[in-house]
Amino acid sequence: MQVDGAGRKELHARLGDQELIVDRSCDESDPERGKVAHWALAATSLAIAKLWNGLSEVDGPVRFMATRRPDPKLTDYFDKTLSWPLLTPVSQLAVEWDDTDEFRKEVKSIVAEGEDAAKLRELRRQWLDGEFYSPHFVPVEENGRYYEVFIRDTIPLEDATGLWSVK
Repeated sequence: MQVDGAGRKELHARLGDQELIVDRSCDESDPERGKVAHWALAATSLAIAKLWNGLSEVDGPVRFMATRRPDPKLTDYFDKTLSWPLLTPVSQLAVEWDDTDEFRKEVKSIVAEGEDAAKLRELRRQWLDGEFYSPHFVPVEENGRYYEVFIRDTIPLEDATGLWSVK
């Protein structure tokens, strides 16, 4: 965190040769700043994907959350989708889109282990290797309903809810 010449706080991040600066006016209320924010998001996603390809996957639990998308036609994210790999239908595991608007303690991610974790890692790999428009989630279609699936490996720092303790 830095302070600019006008006394505003700014977040500076560097990925390779790309620098990302986010300040309080970086939103879509100003179309030009919105374009810059959209570019920064795309550049960050690309840099993460490049870094991802050089890493080796861990062999442990996977944490995931699936949200039902109420109207997928509003975006291009679901022009191309993947199939859900687990025996339990994604419809039984998903939460409603409105419940993810703000962090709510009752909305929890799910931990998959063993064979299910391996299947979710493969789903994530297919998404990373494919040409999908969705930058942050795996687009899944099941029986005409659409889901945003967020998948990540668990790490030792997280608690039972998937949050990191800073104590």
